[in-house]
Amino acid sequence: MPPRDPNSEKIIDFVVNKRNGIKGLADTGIETVPQLYILPPEERLEPSSISTHHSIPVIDVSNWDDPEVTESICEAAGKWGFFQIINHGVPLEVLDAVKEAAHRFFGLPNEERNKYWAGNSPTETVALKTSFAPQAEAVLEWKDYLSFRCSPGDLESFPLWPPVCRDEVVKYLESAKPVIRKLLEILLKGLKVKEIDKAREYSLMATPIVNFNFYPRCPNPELTAGVQEHRTSGGCKCKDRVSVPIFVNPGADAVFGPLPEELESGEQPLYKEVVFSDYFKYFFSKKHEGKKTLDFARI
Repeated sequence: MPPRDPNSEKIIDFVVNKRNGIKGLADTGIETVPQLYILPPEERLEPSSISTHHSIPVIDVSNWDDPEVTESICEAAGKWGFFQIINHGVPLEVLDAVKEAAHRFFGLPNEERNKYWAGNSPTETVALKTSFAPQAEAVLEWKDYLSFRCSPGDLESFPLWPPVCRDEVVKYLESAKPVIRKLLEILLKGLKVKEIDKAREYSLMATPIVNFNFYPRCPNPELTAGVQEHRTSGGCKCKDRVSVPIFVNPGADAVFGPLPEELESGEQPLYKEVVFSDYFKYFFSKKHEGKKTLDFARI
């Protein structure tokens, strides 16, 4: 990455080193997006490039046992890589409550939010960060995020989590767990895996992570990205936005690689087995590069 200009270094110092985040920068009342956050023209989300002829699959999962549900999920995962499910059983009030909790946290005074900044937090299971990998990115993301690591052992540190939102995080995750397991069962069934035993459960879903992604008001949202490679707009001019994804991760020391069931026909593997914590560190050491990080495990 080429050296940054002096003004960008000042922004890095204010946002990252002094732990103000993009929320703190937006709160200063800036009227234009700093150069550090402006995407090259070819990487911006242009309205003219959005297809109106296709839509991502929307799948009704009110009956998980319906073979058409299984077929639709596996087909969408293979063709699109993502899909939306409806009638999943997670109560609307739980979804609304966790989004309100995210807004409450980012509405705290800066000194209160700073207590949870990565490296300063009272527990490593909750960390406030900005962008994705700010020291490795030429262009930063218009986003701060509070990350909760939620394995059973991690939940012992629950009393150290922010009081304004910790109850909502746990309730959200508990409500989503049955959906997560069902989705994994169906996706694995499409990969010839018959059941998820304890060992495979650990290698797939031992460490769920809940993120509060916060996208503050942006003076020039058309120039920025909230999440690069996803082509997500960095914000809007009128209000702050949040999203609350759950990332389902293996245990830190879990070894994962090609599924044996996929290799039974004699097909040669394209990837080697790796320790998840090694891949995780590699993933966060670089800027967003789509699927290029999979090269870490490529044979």
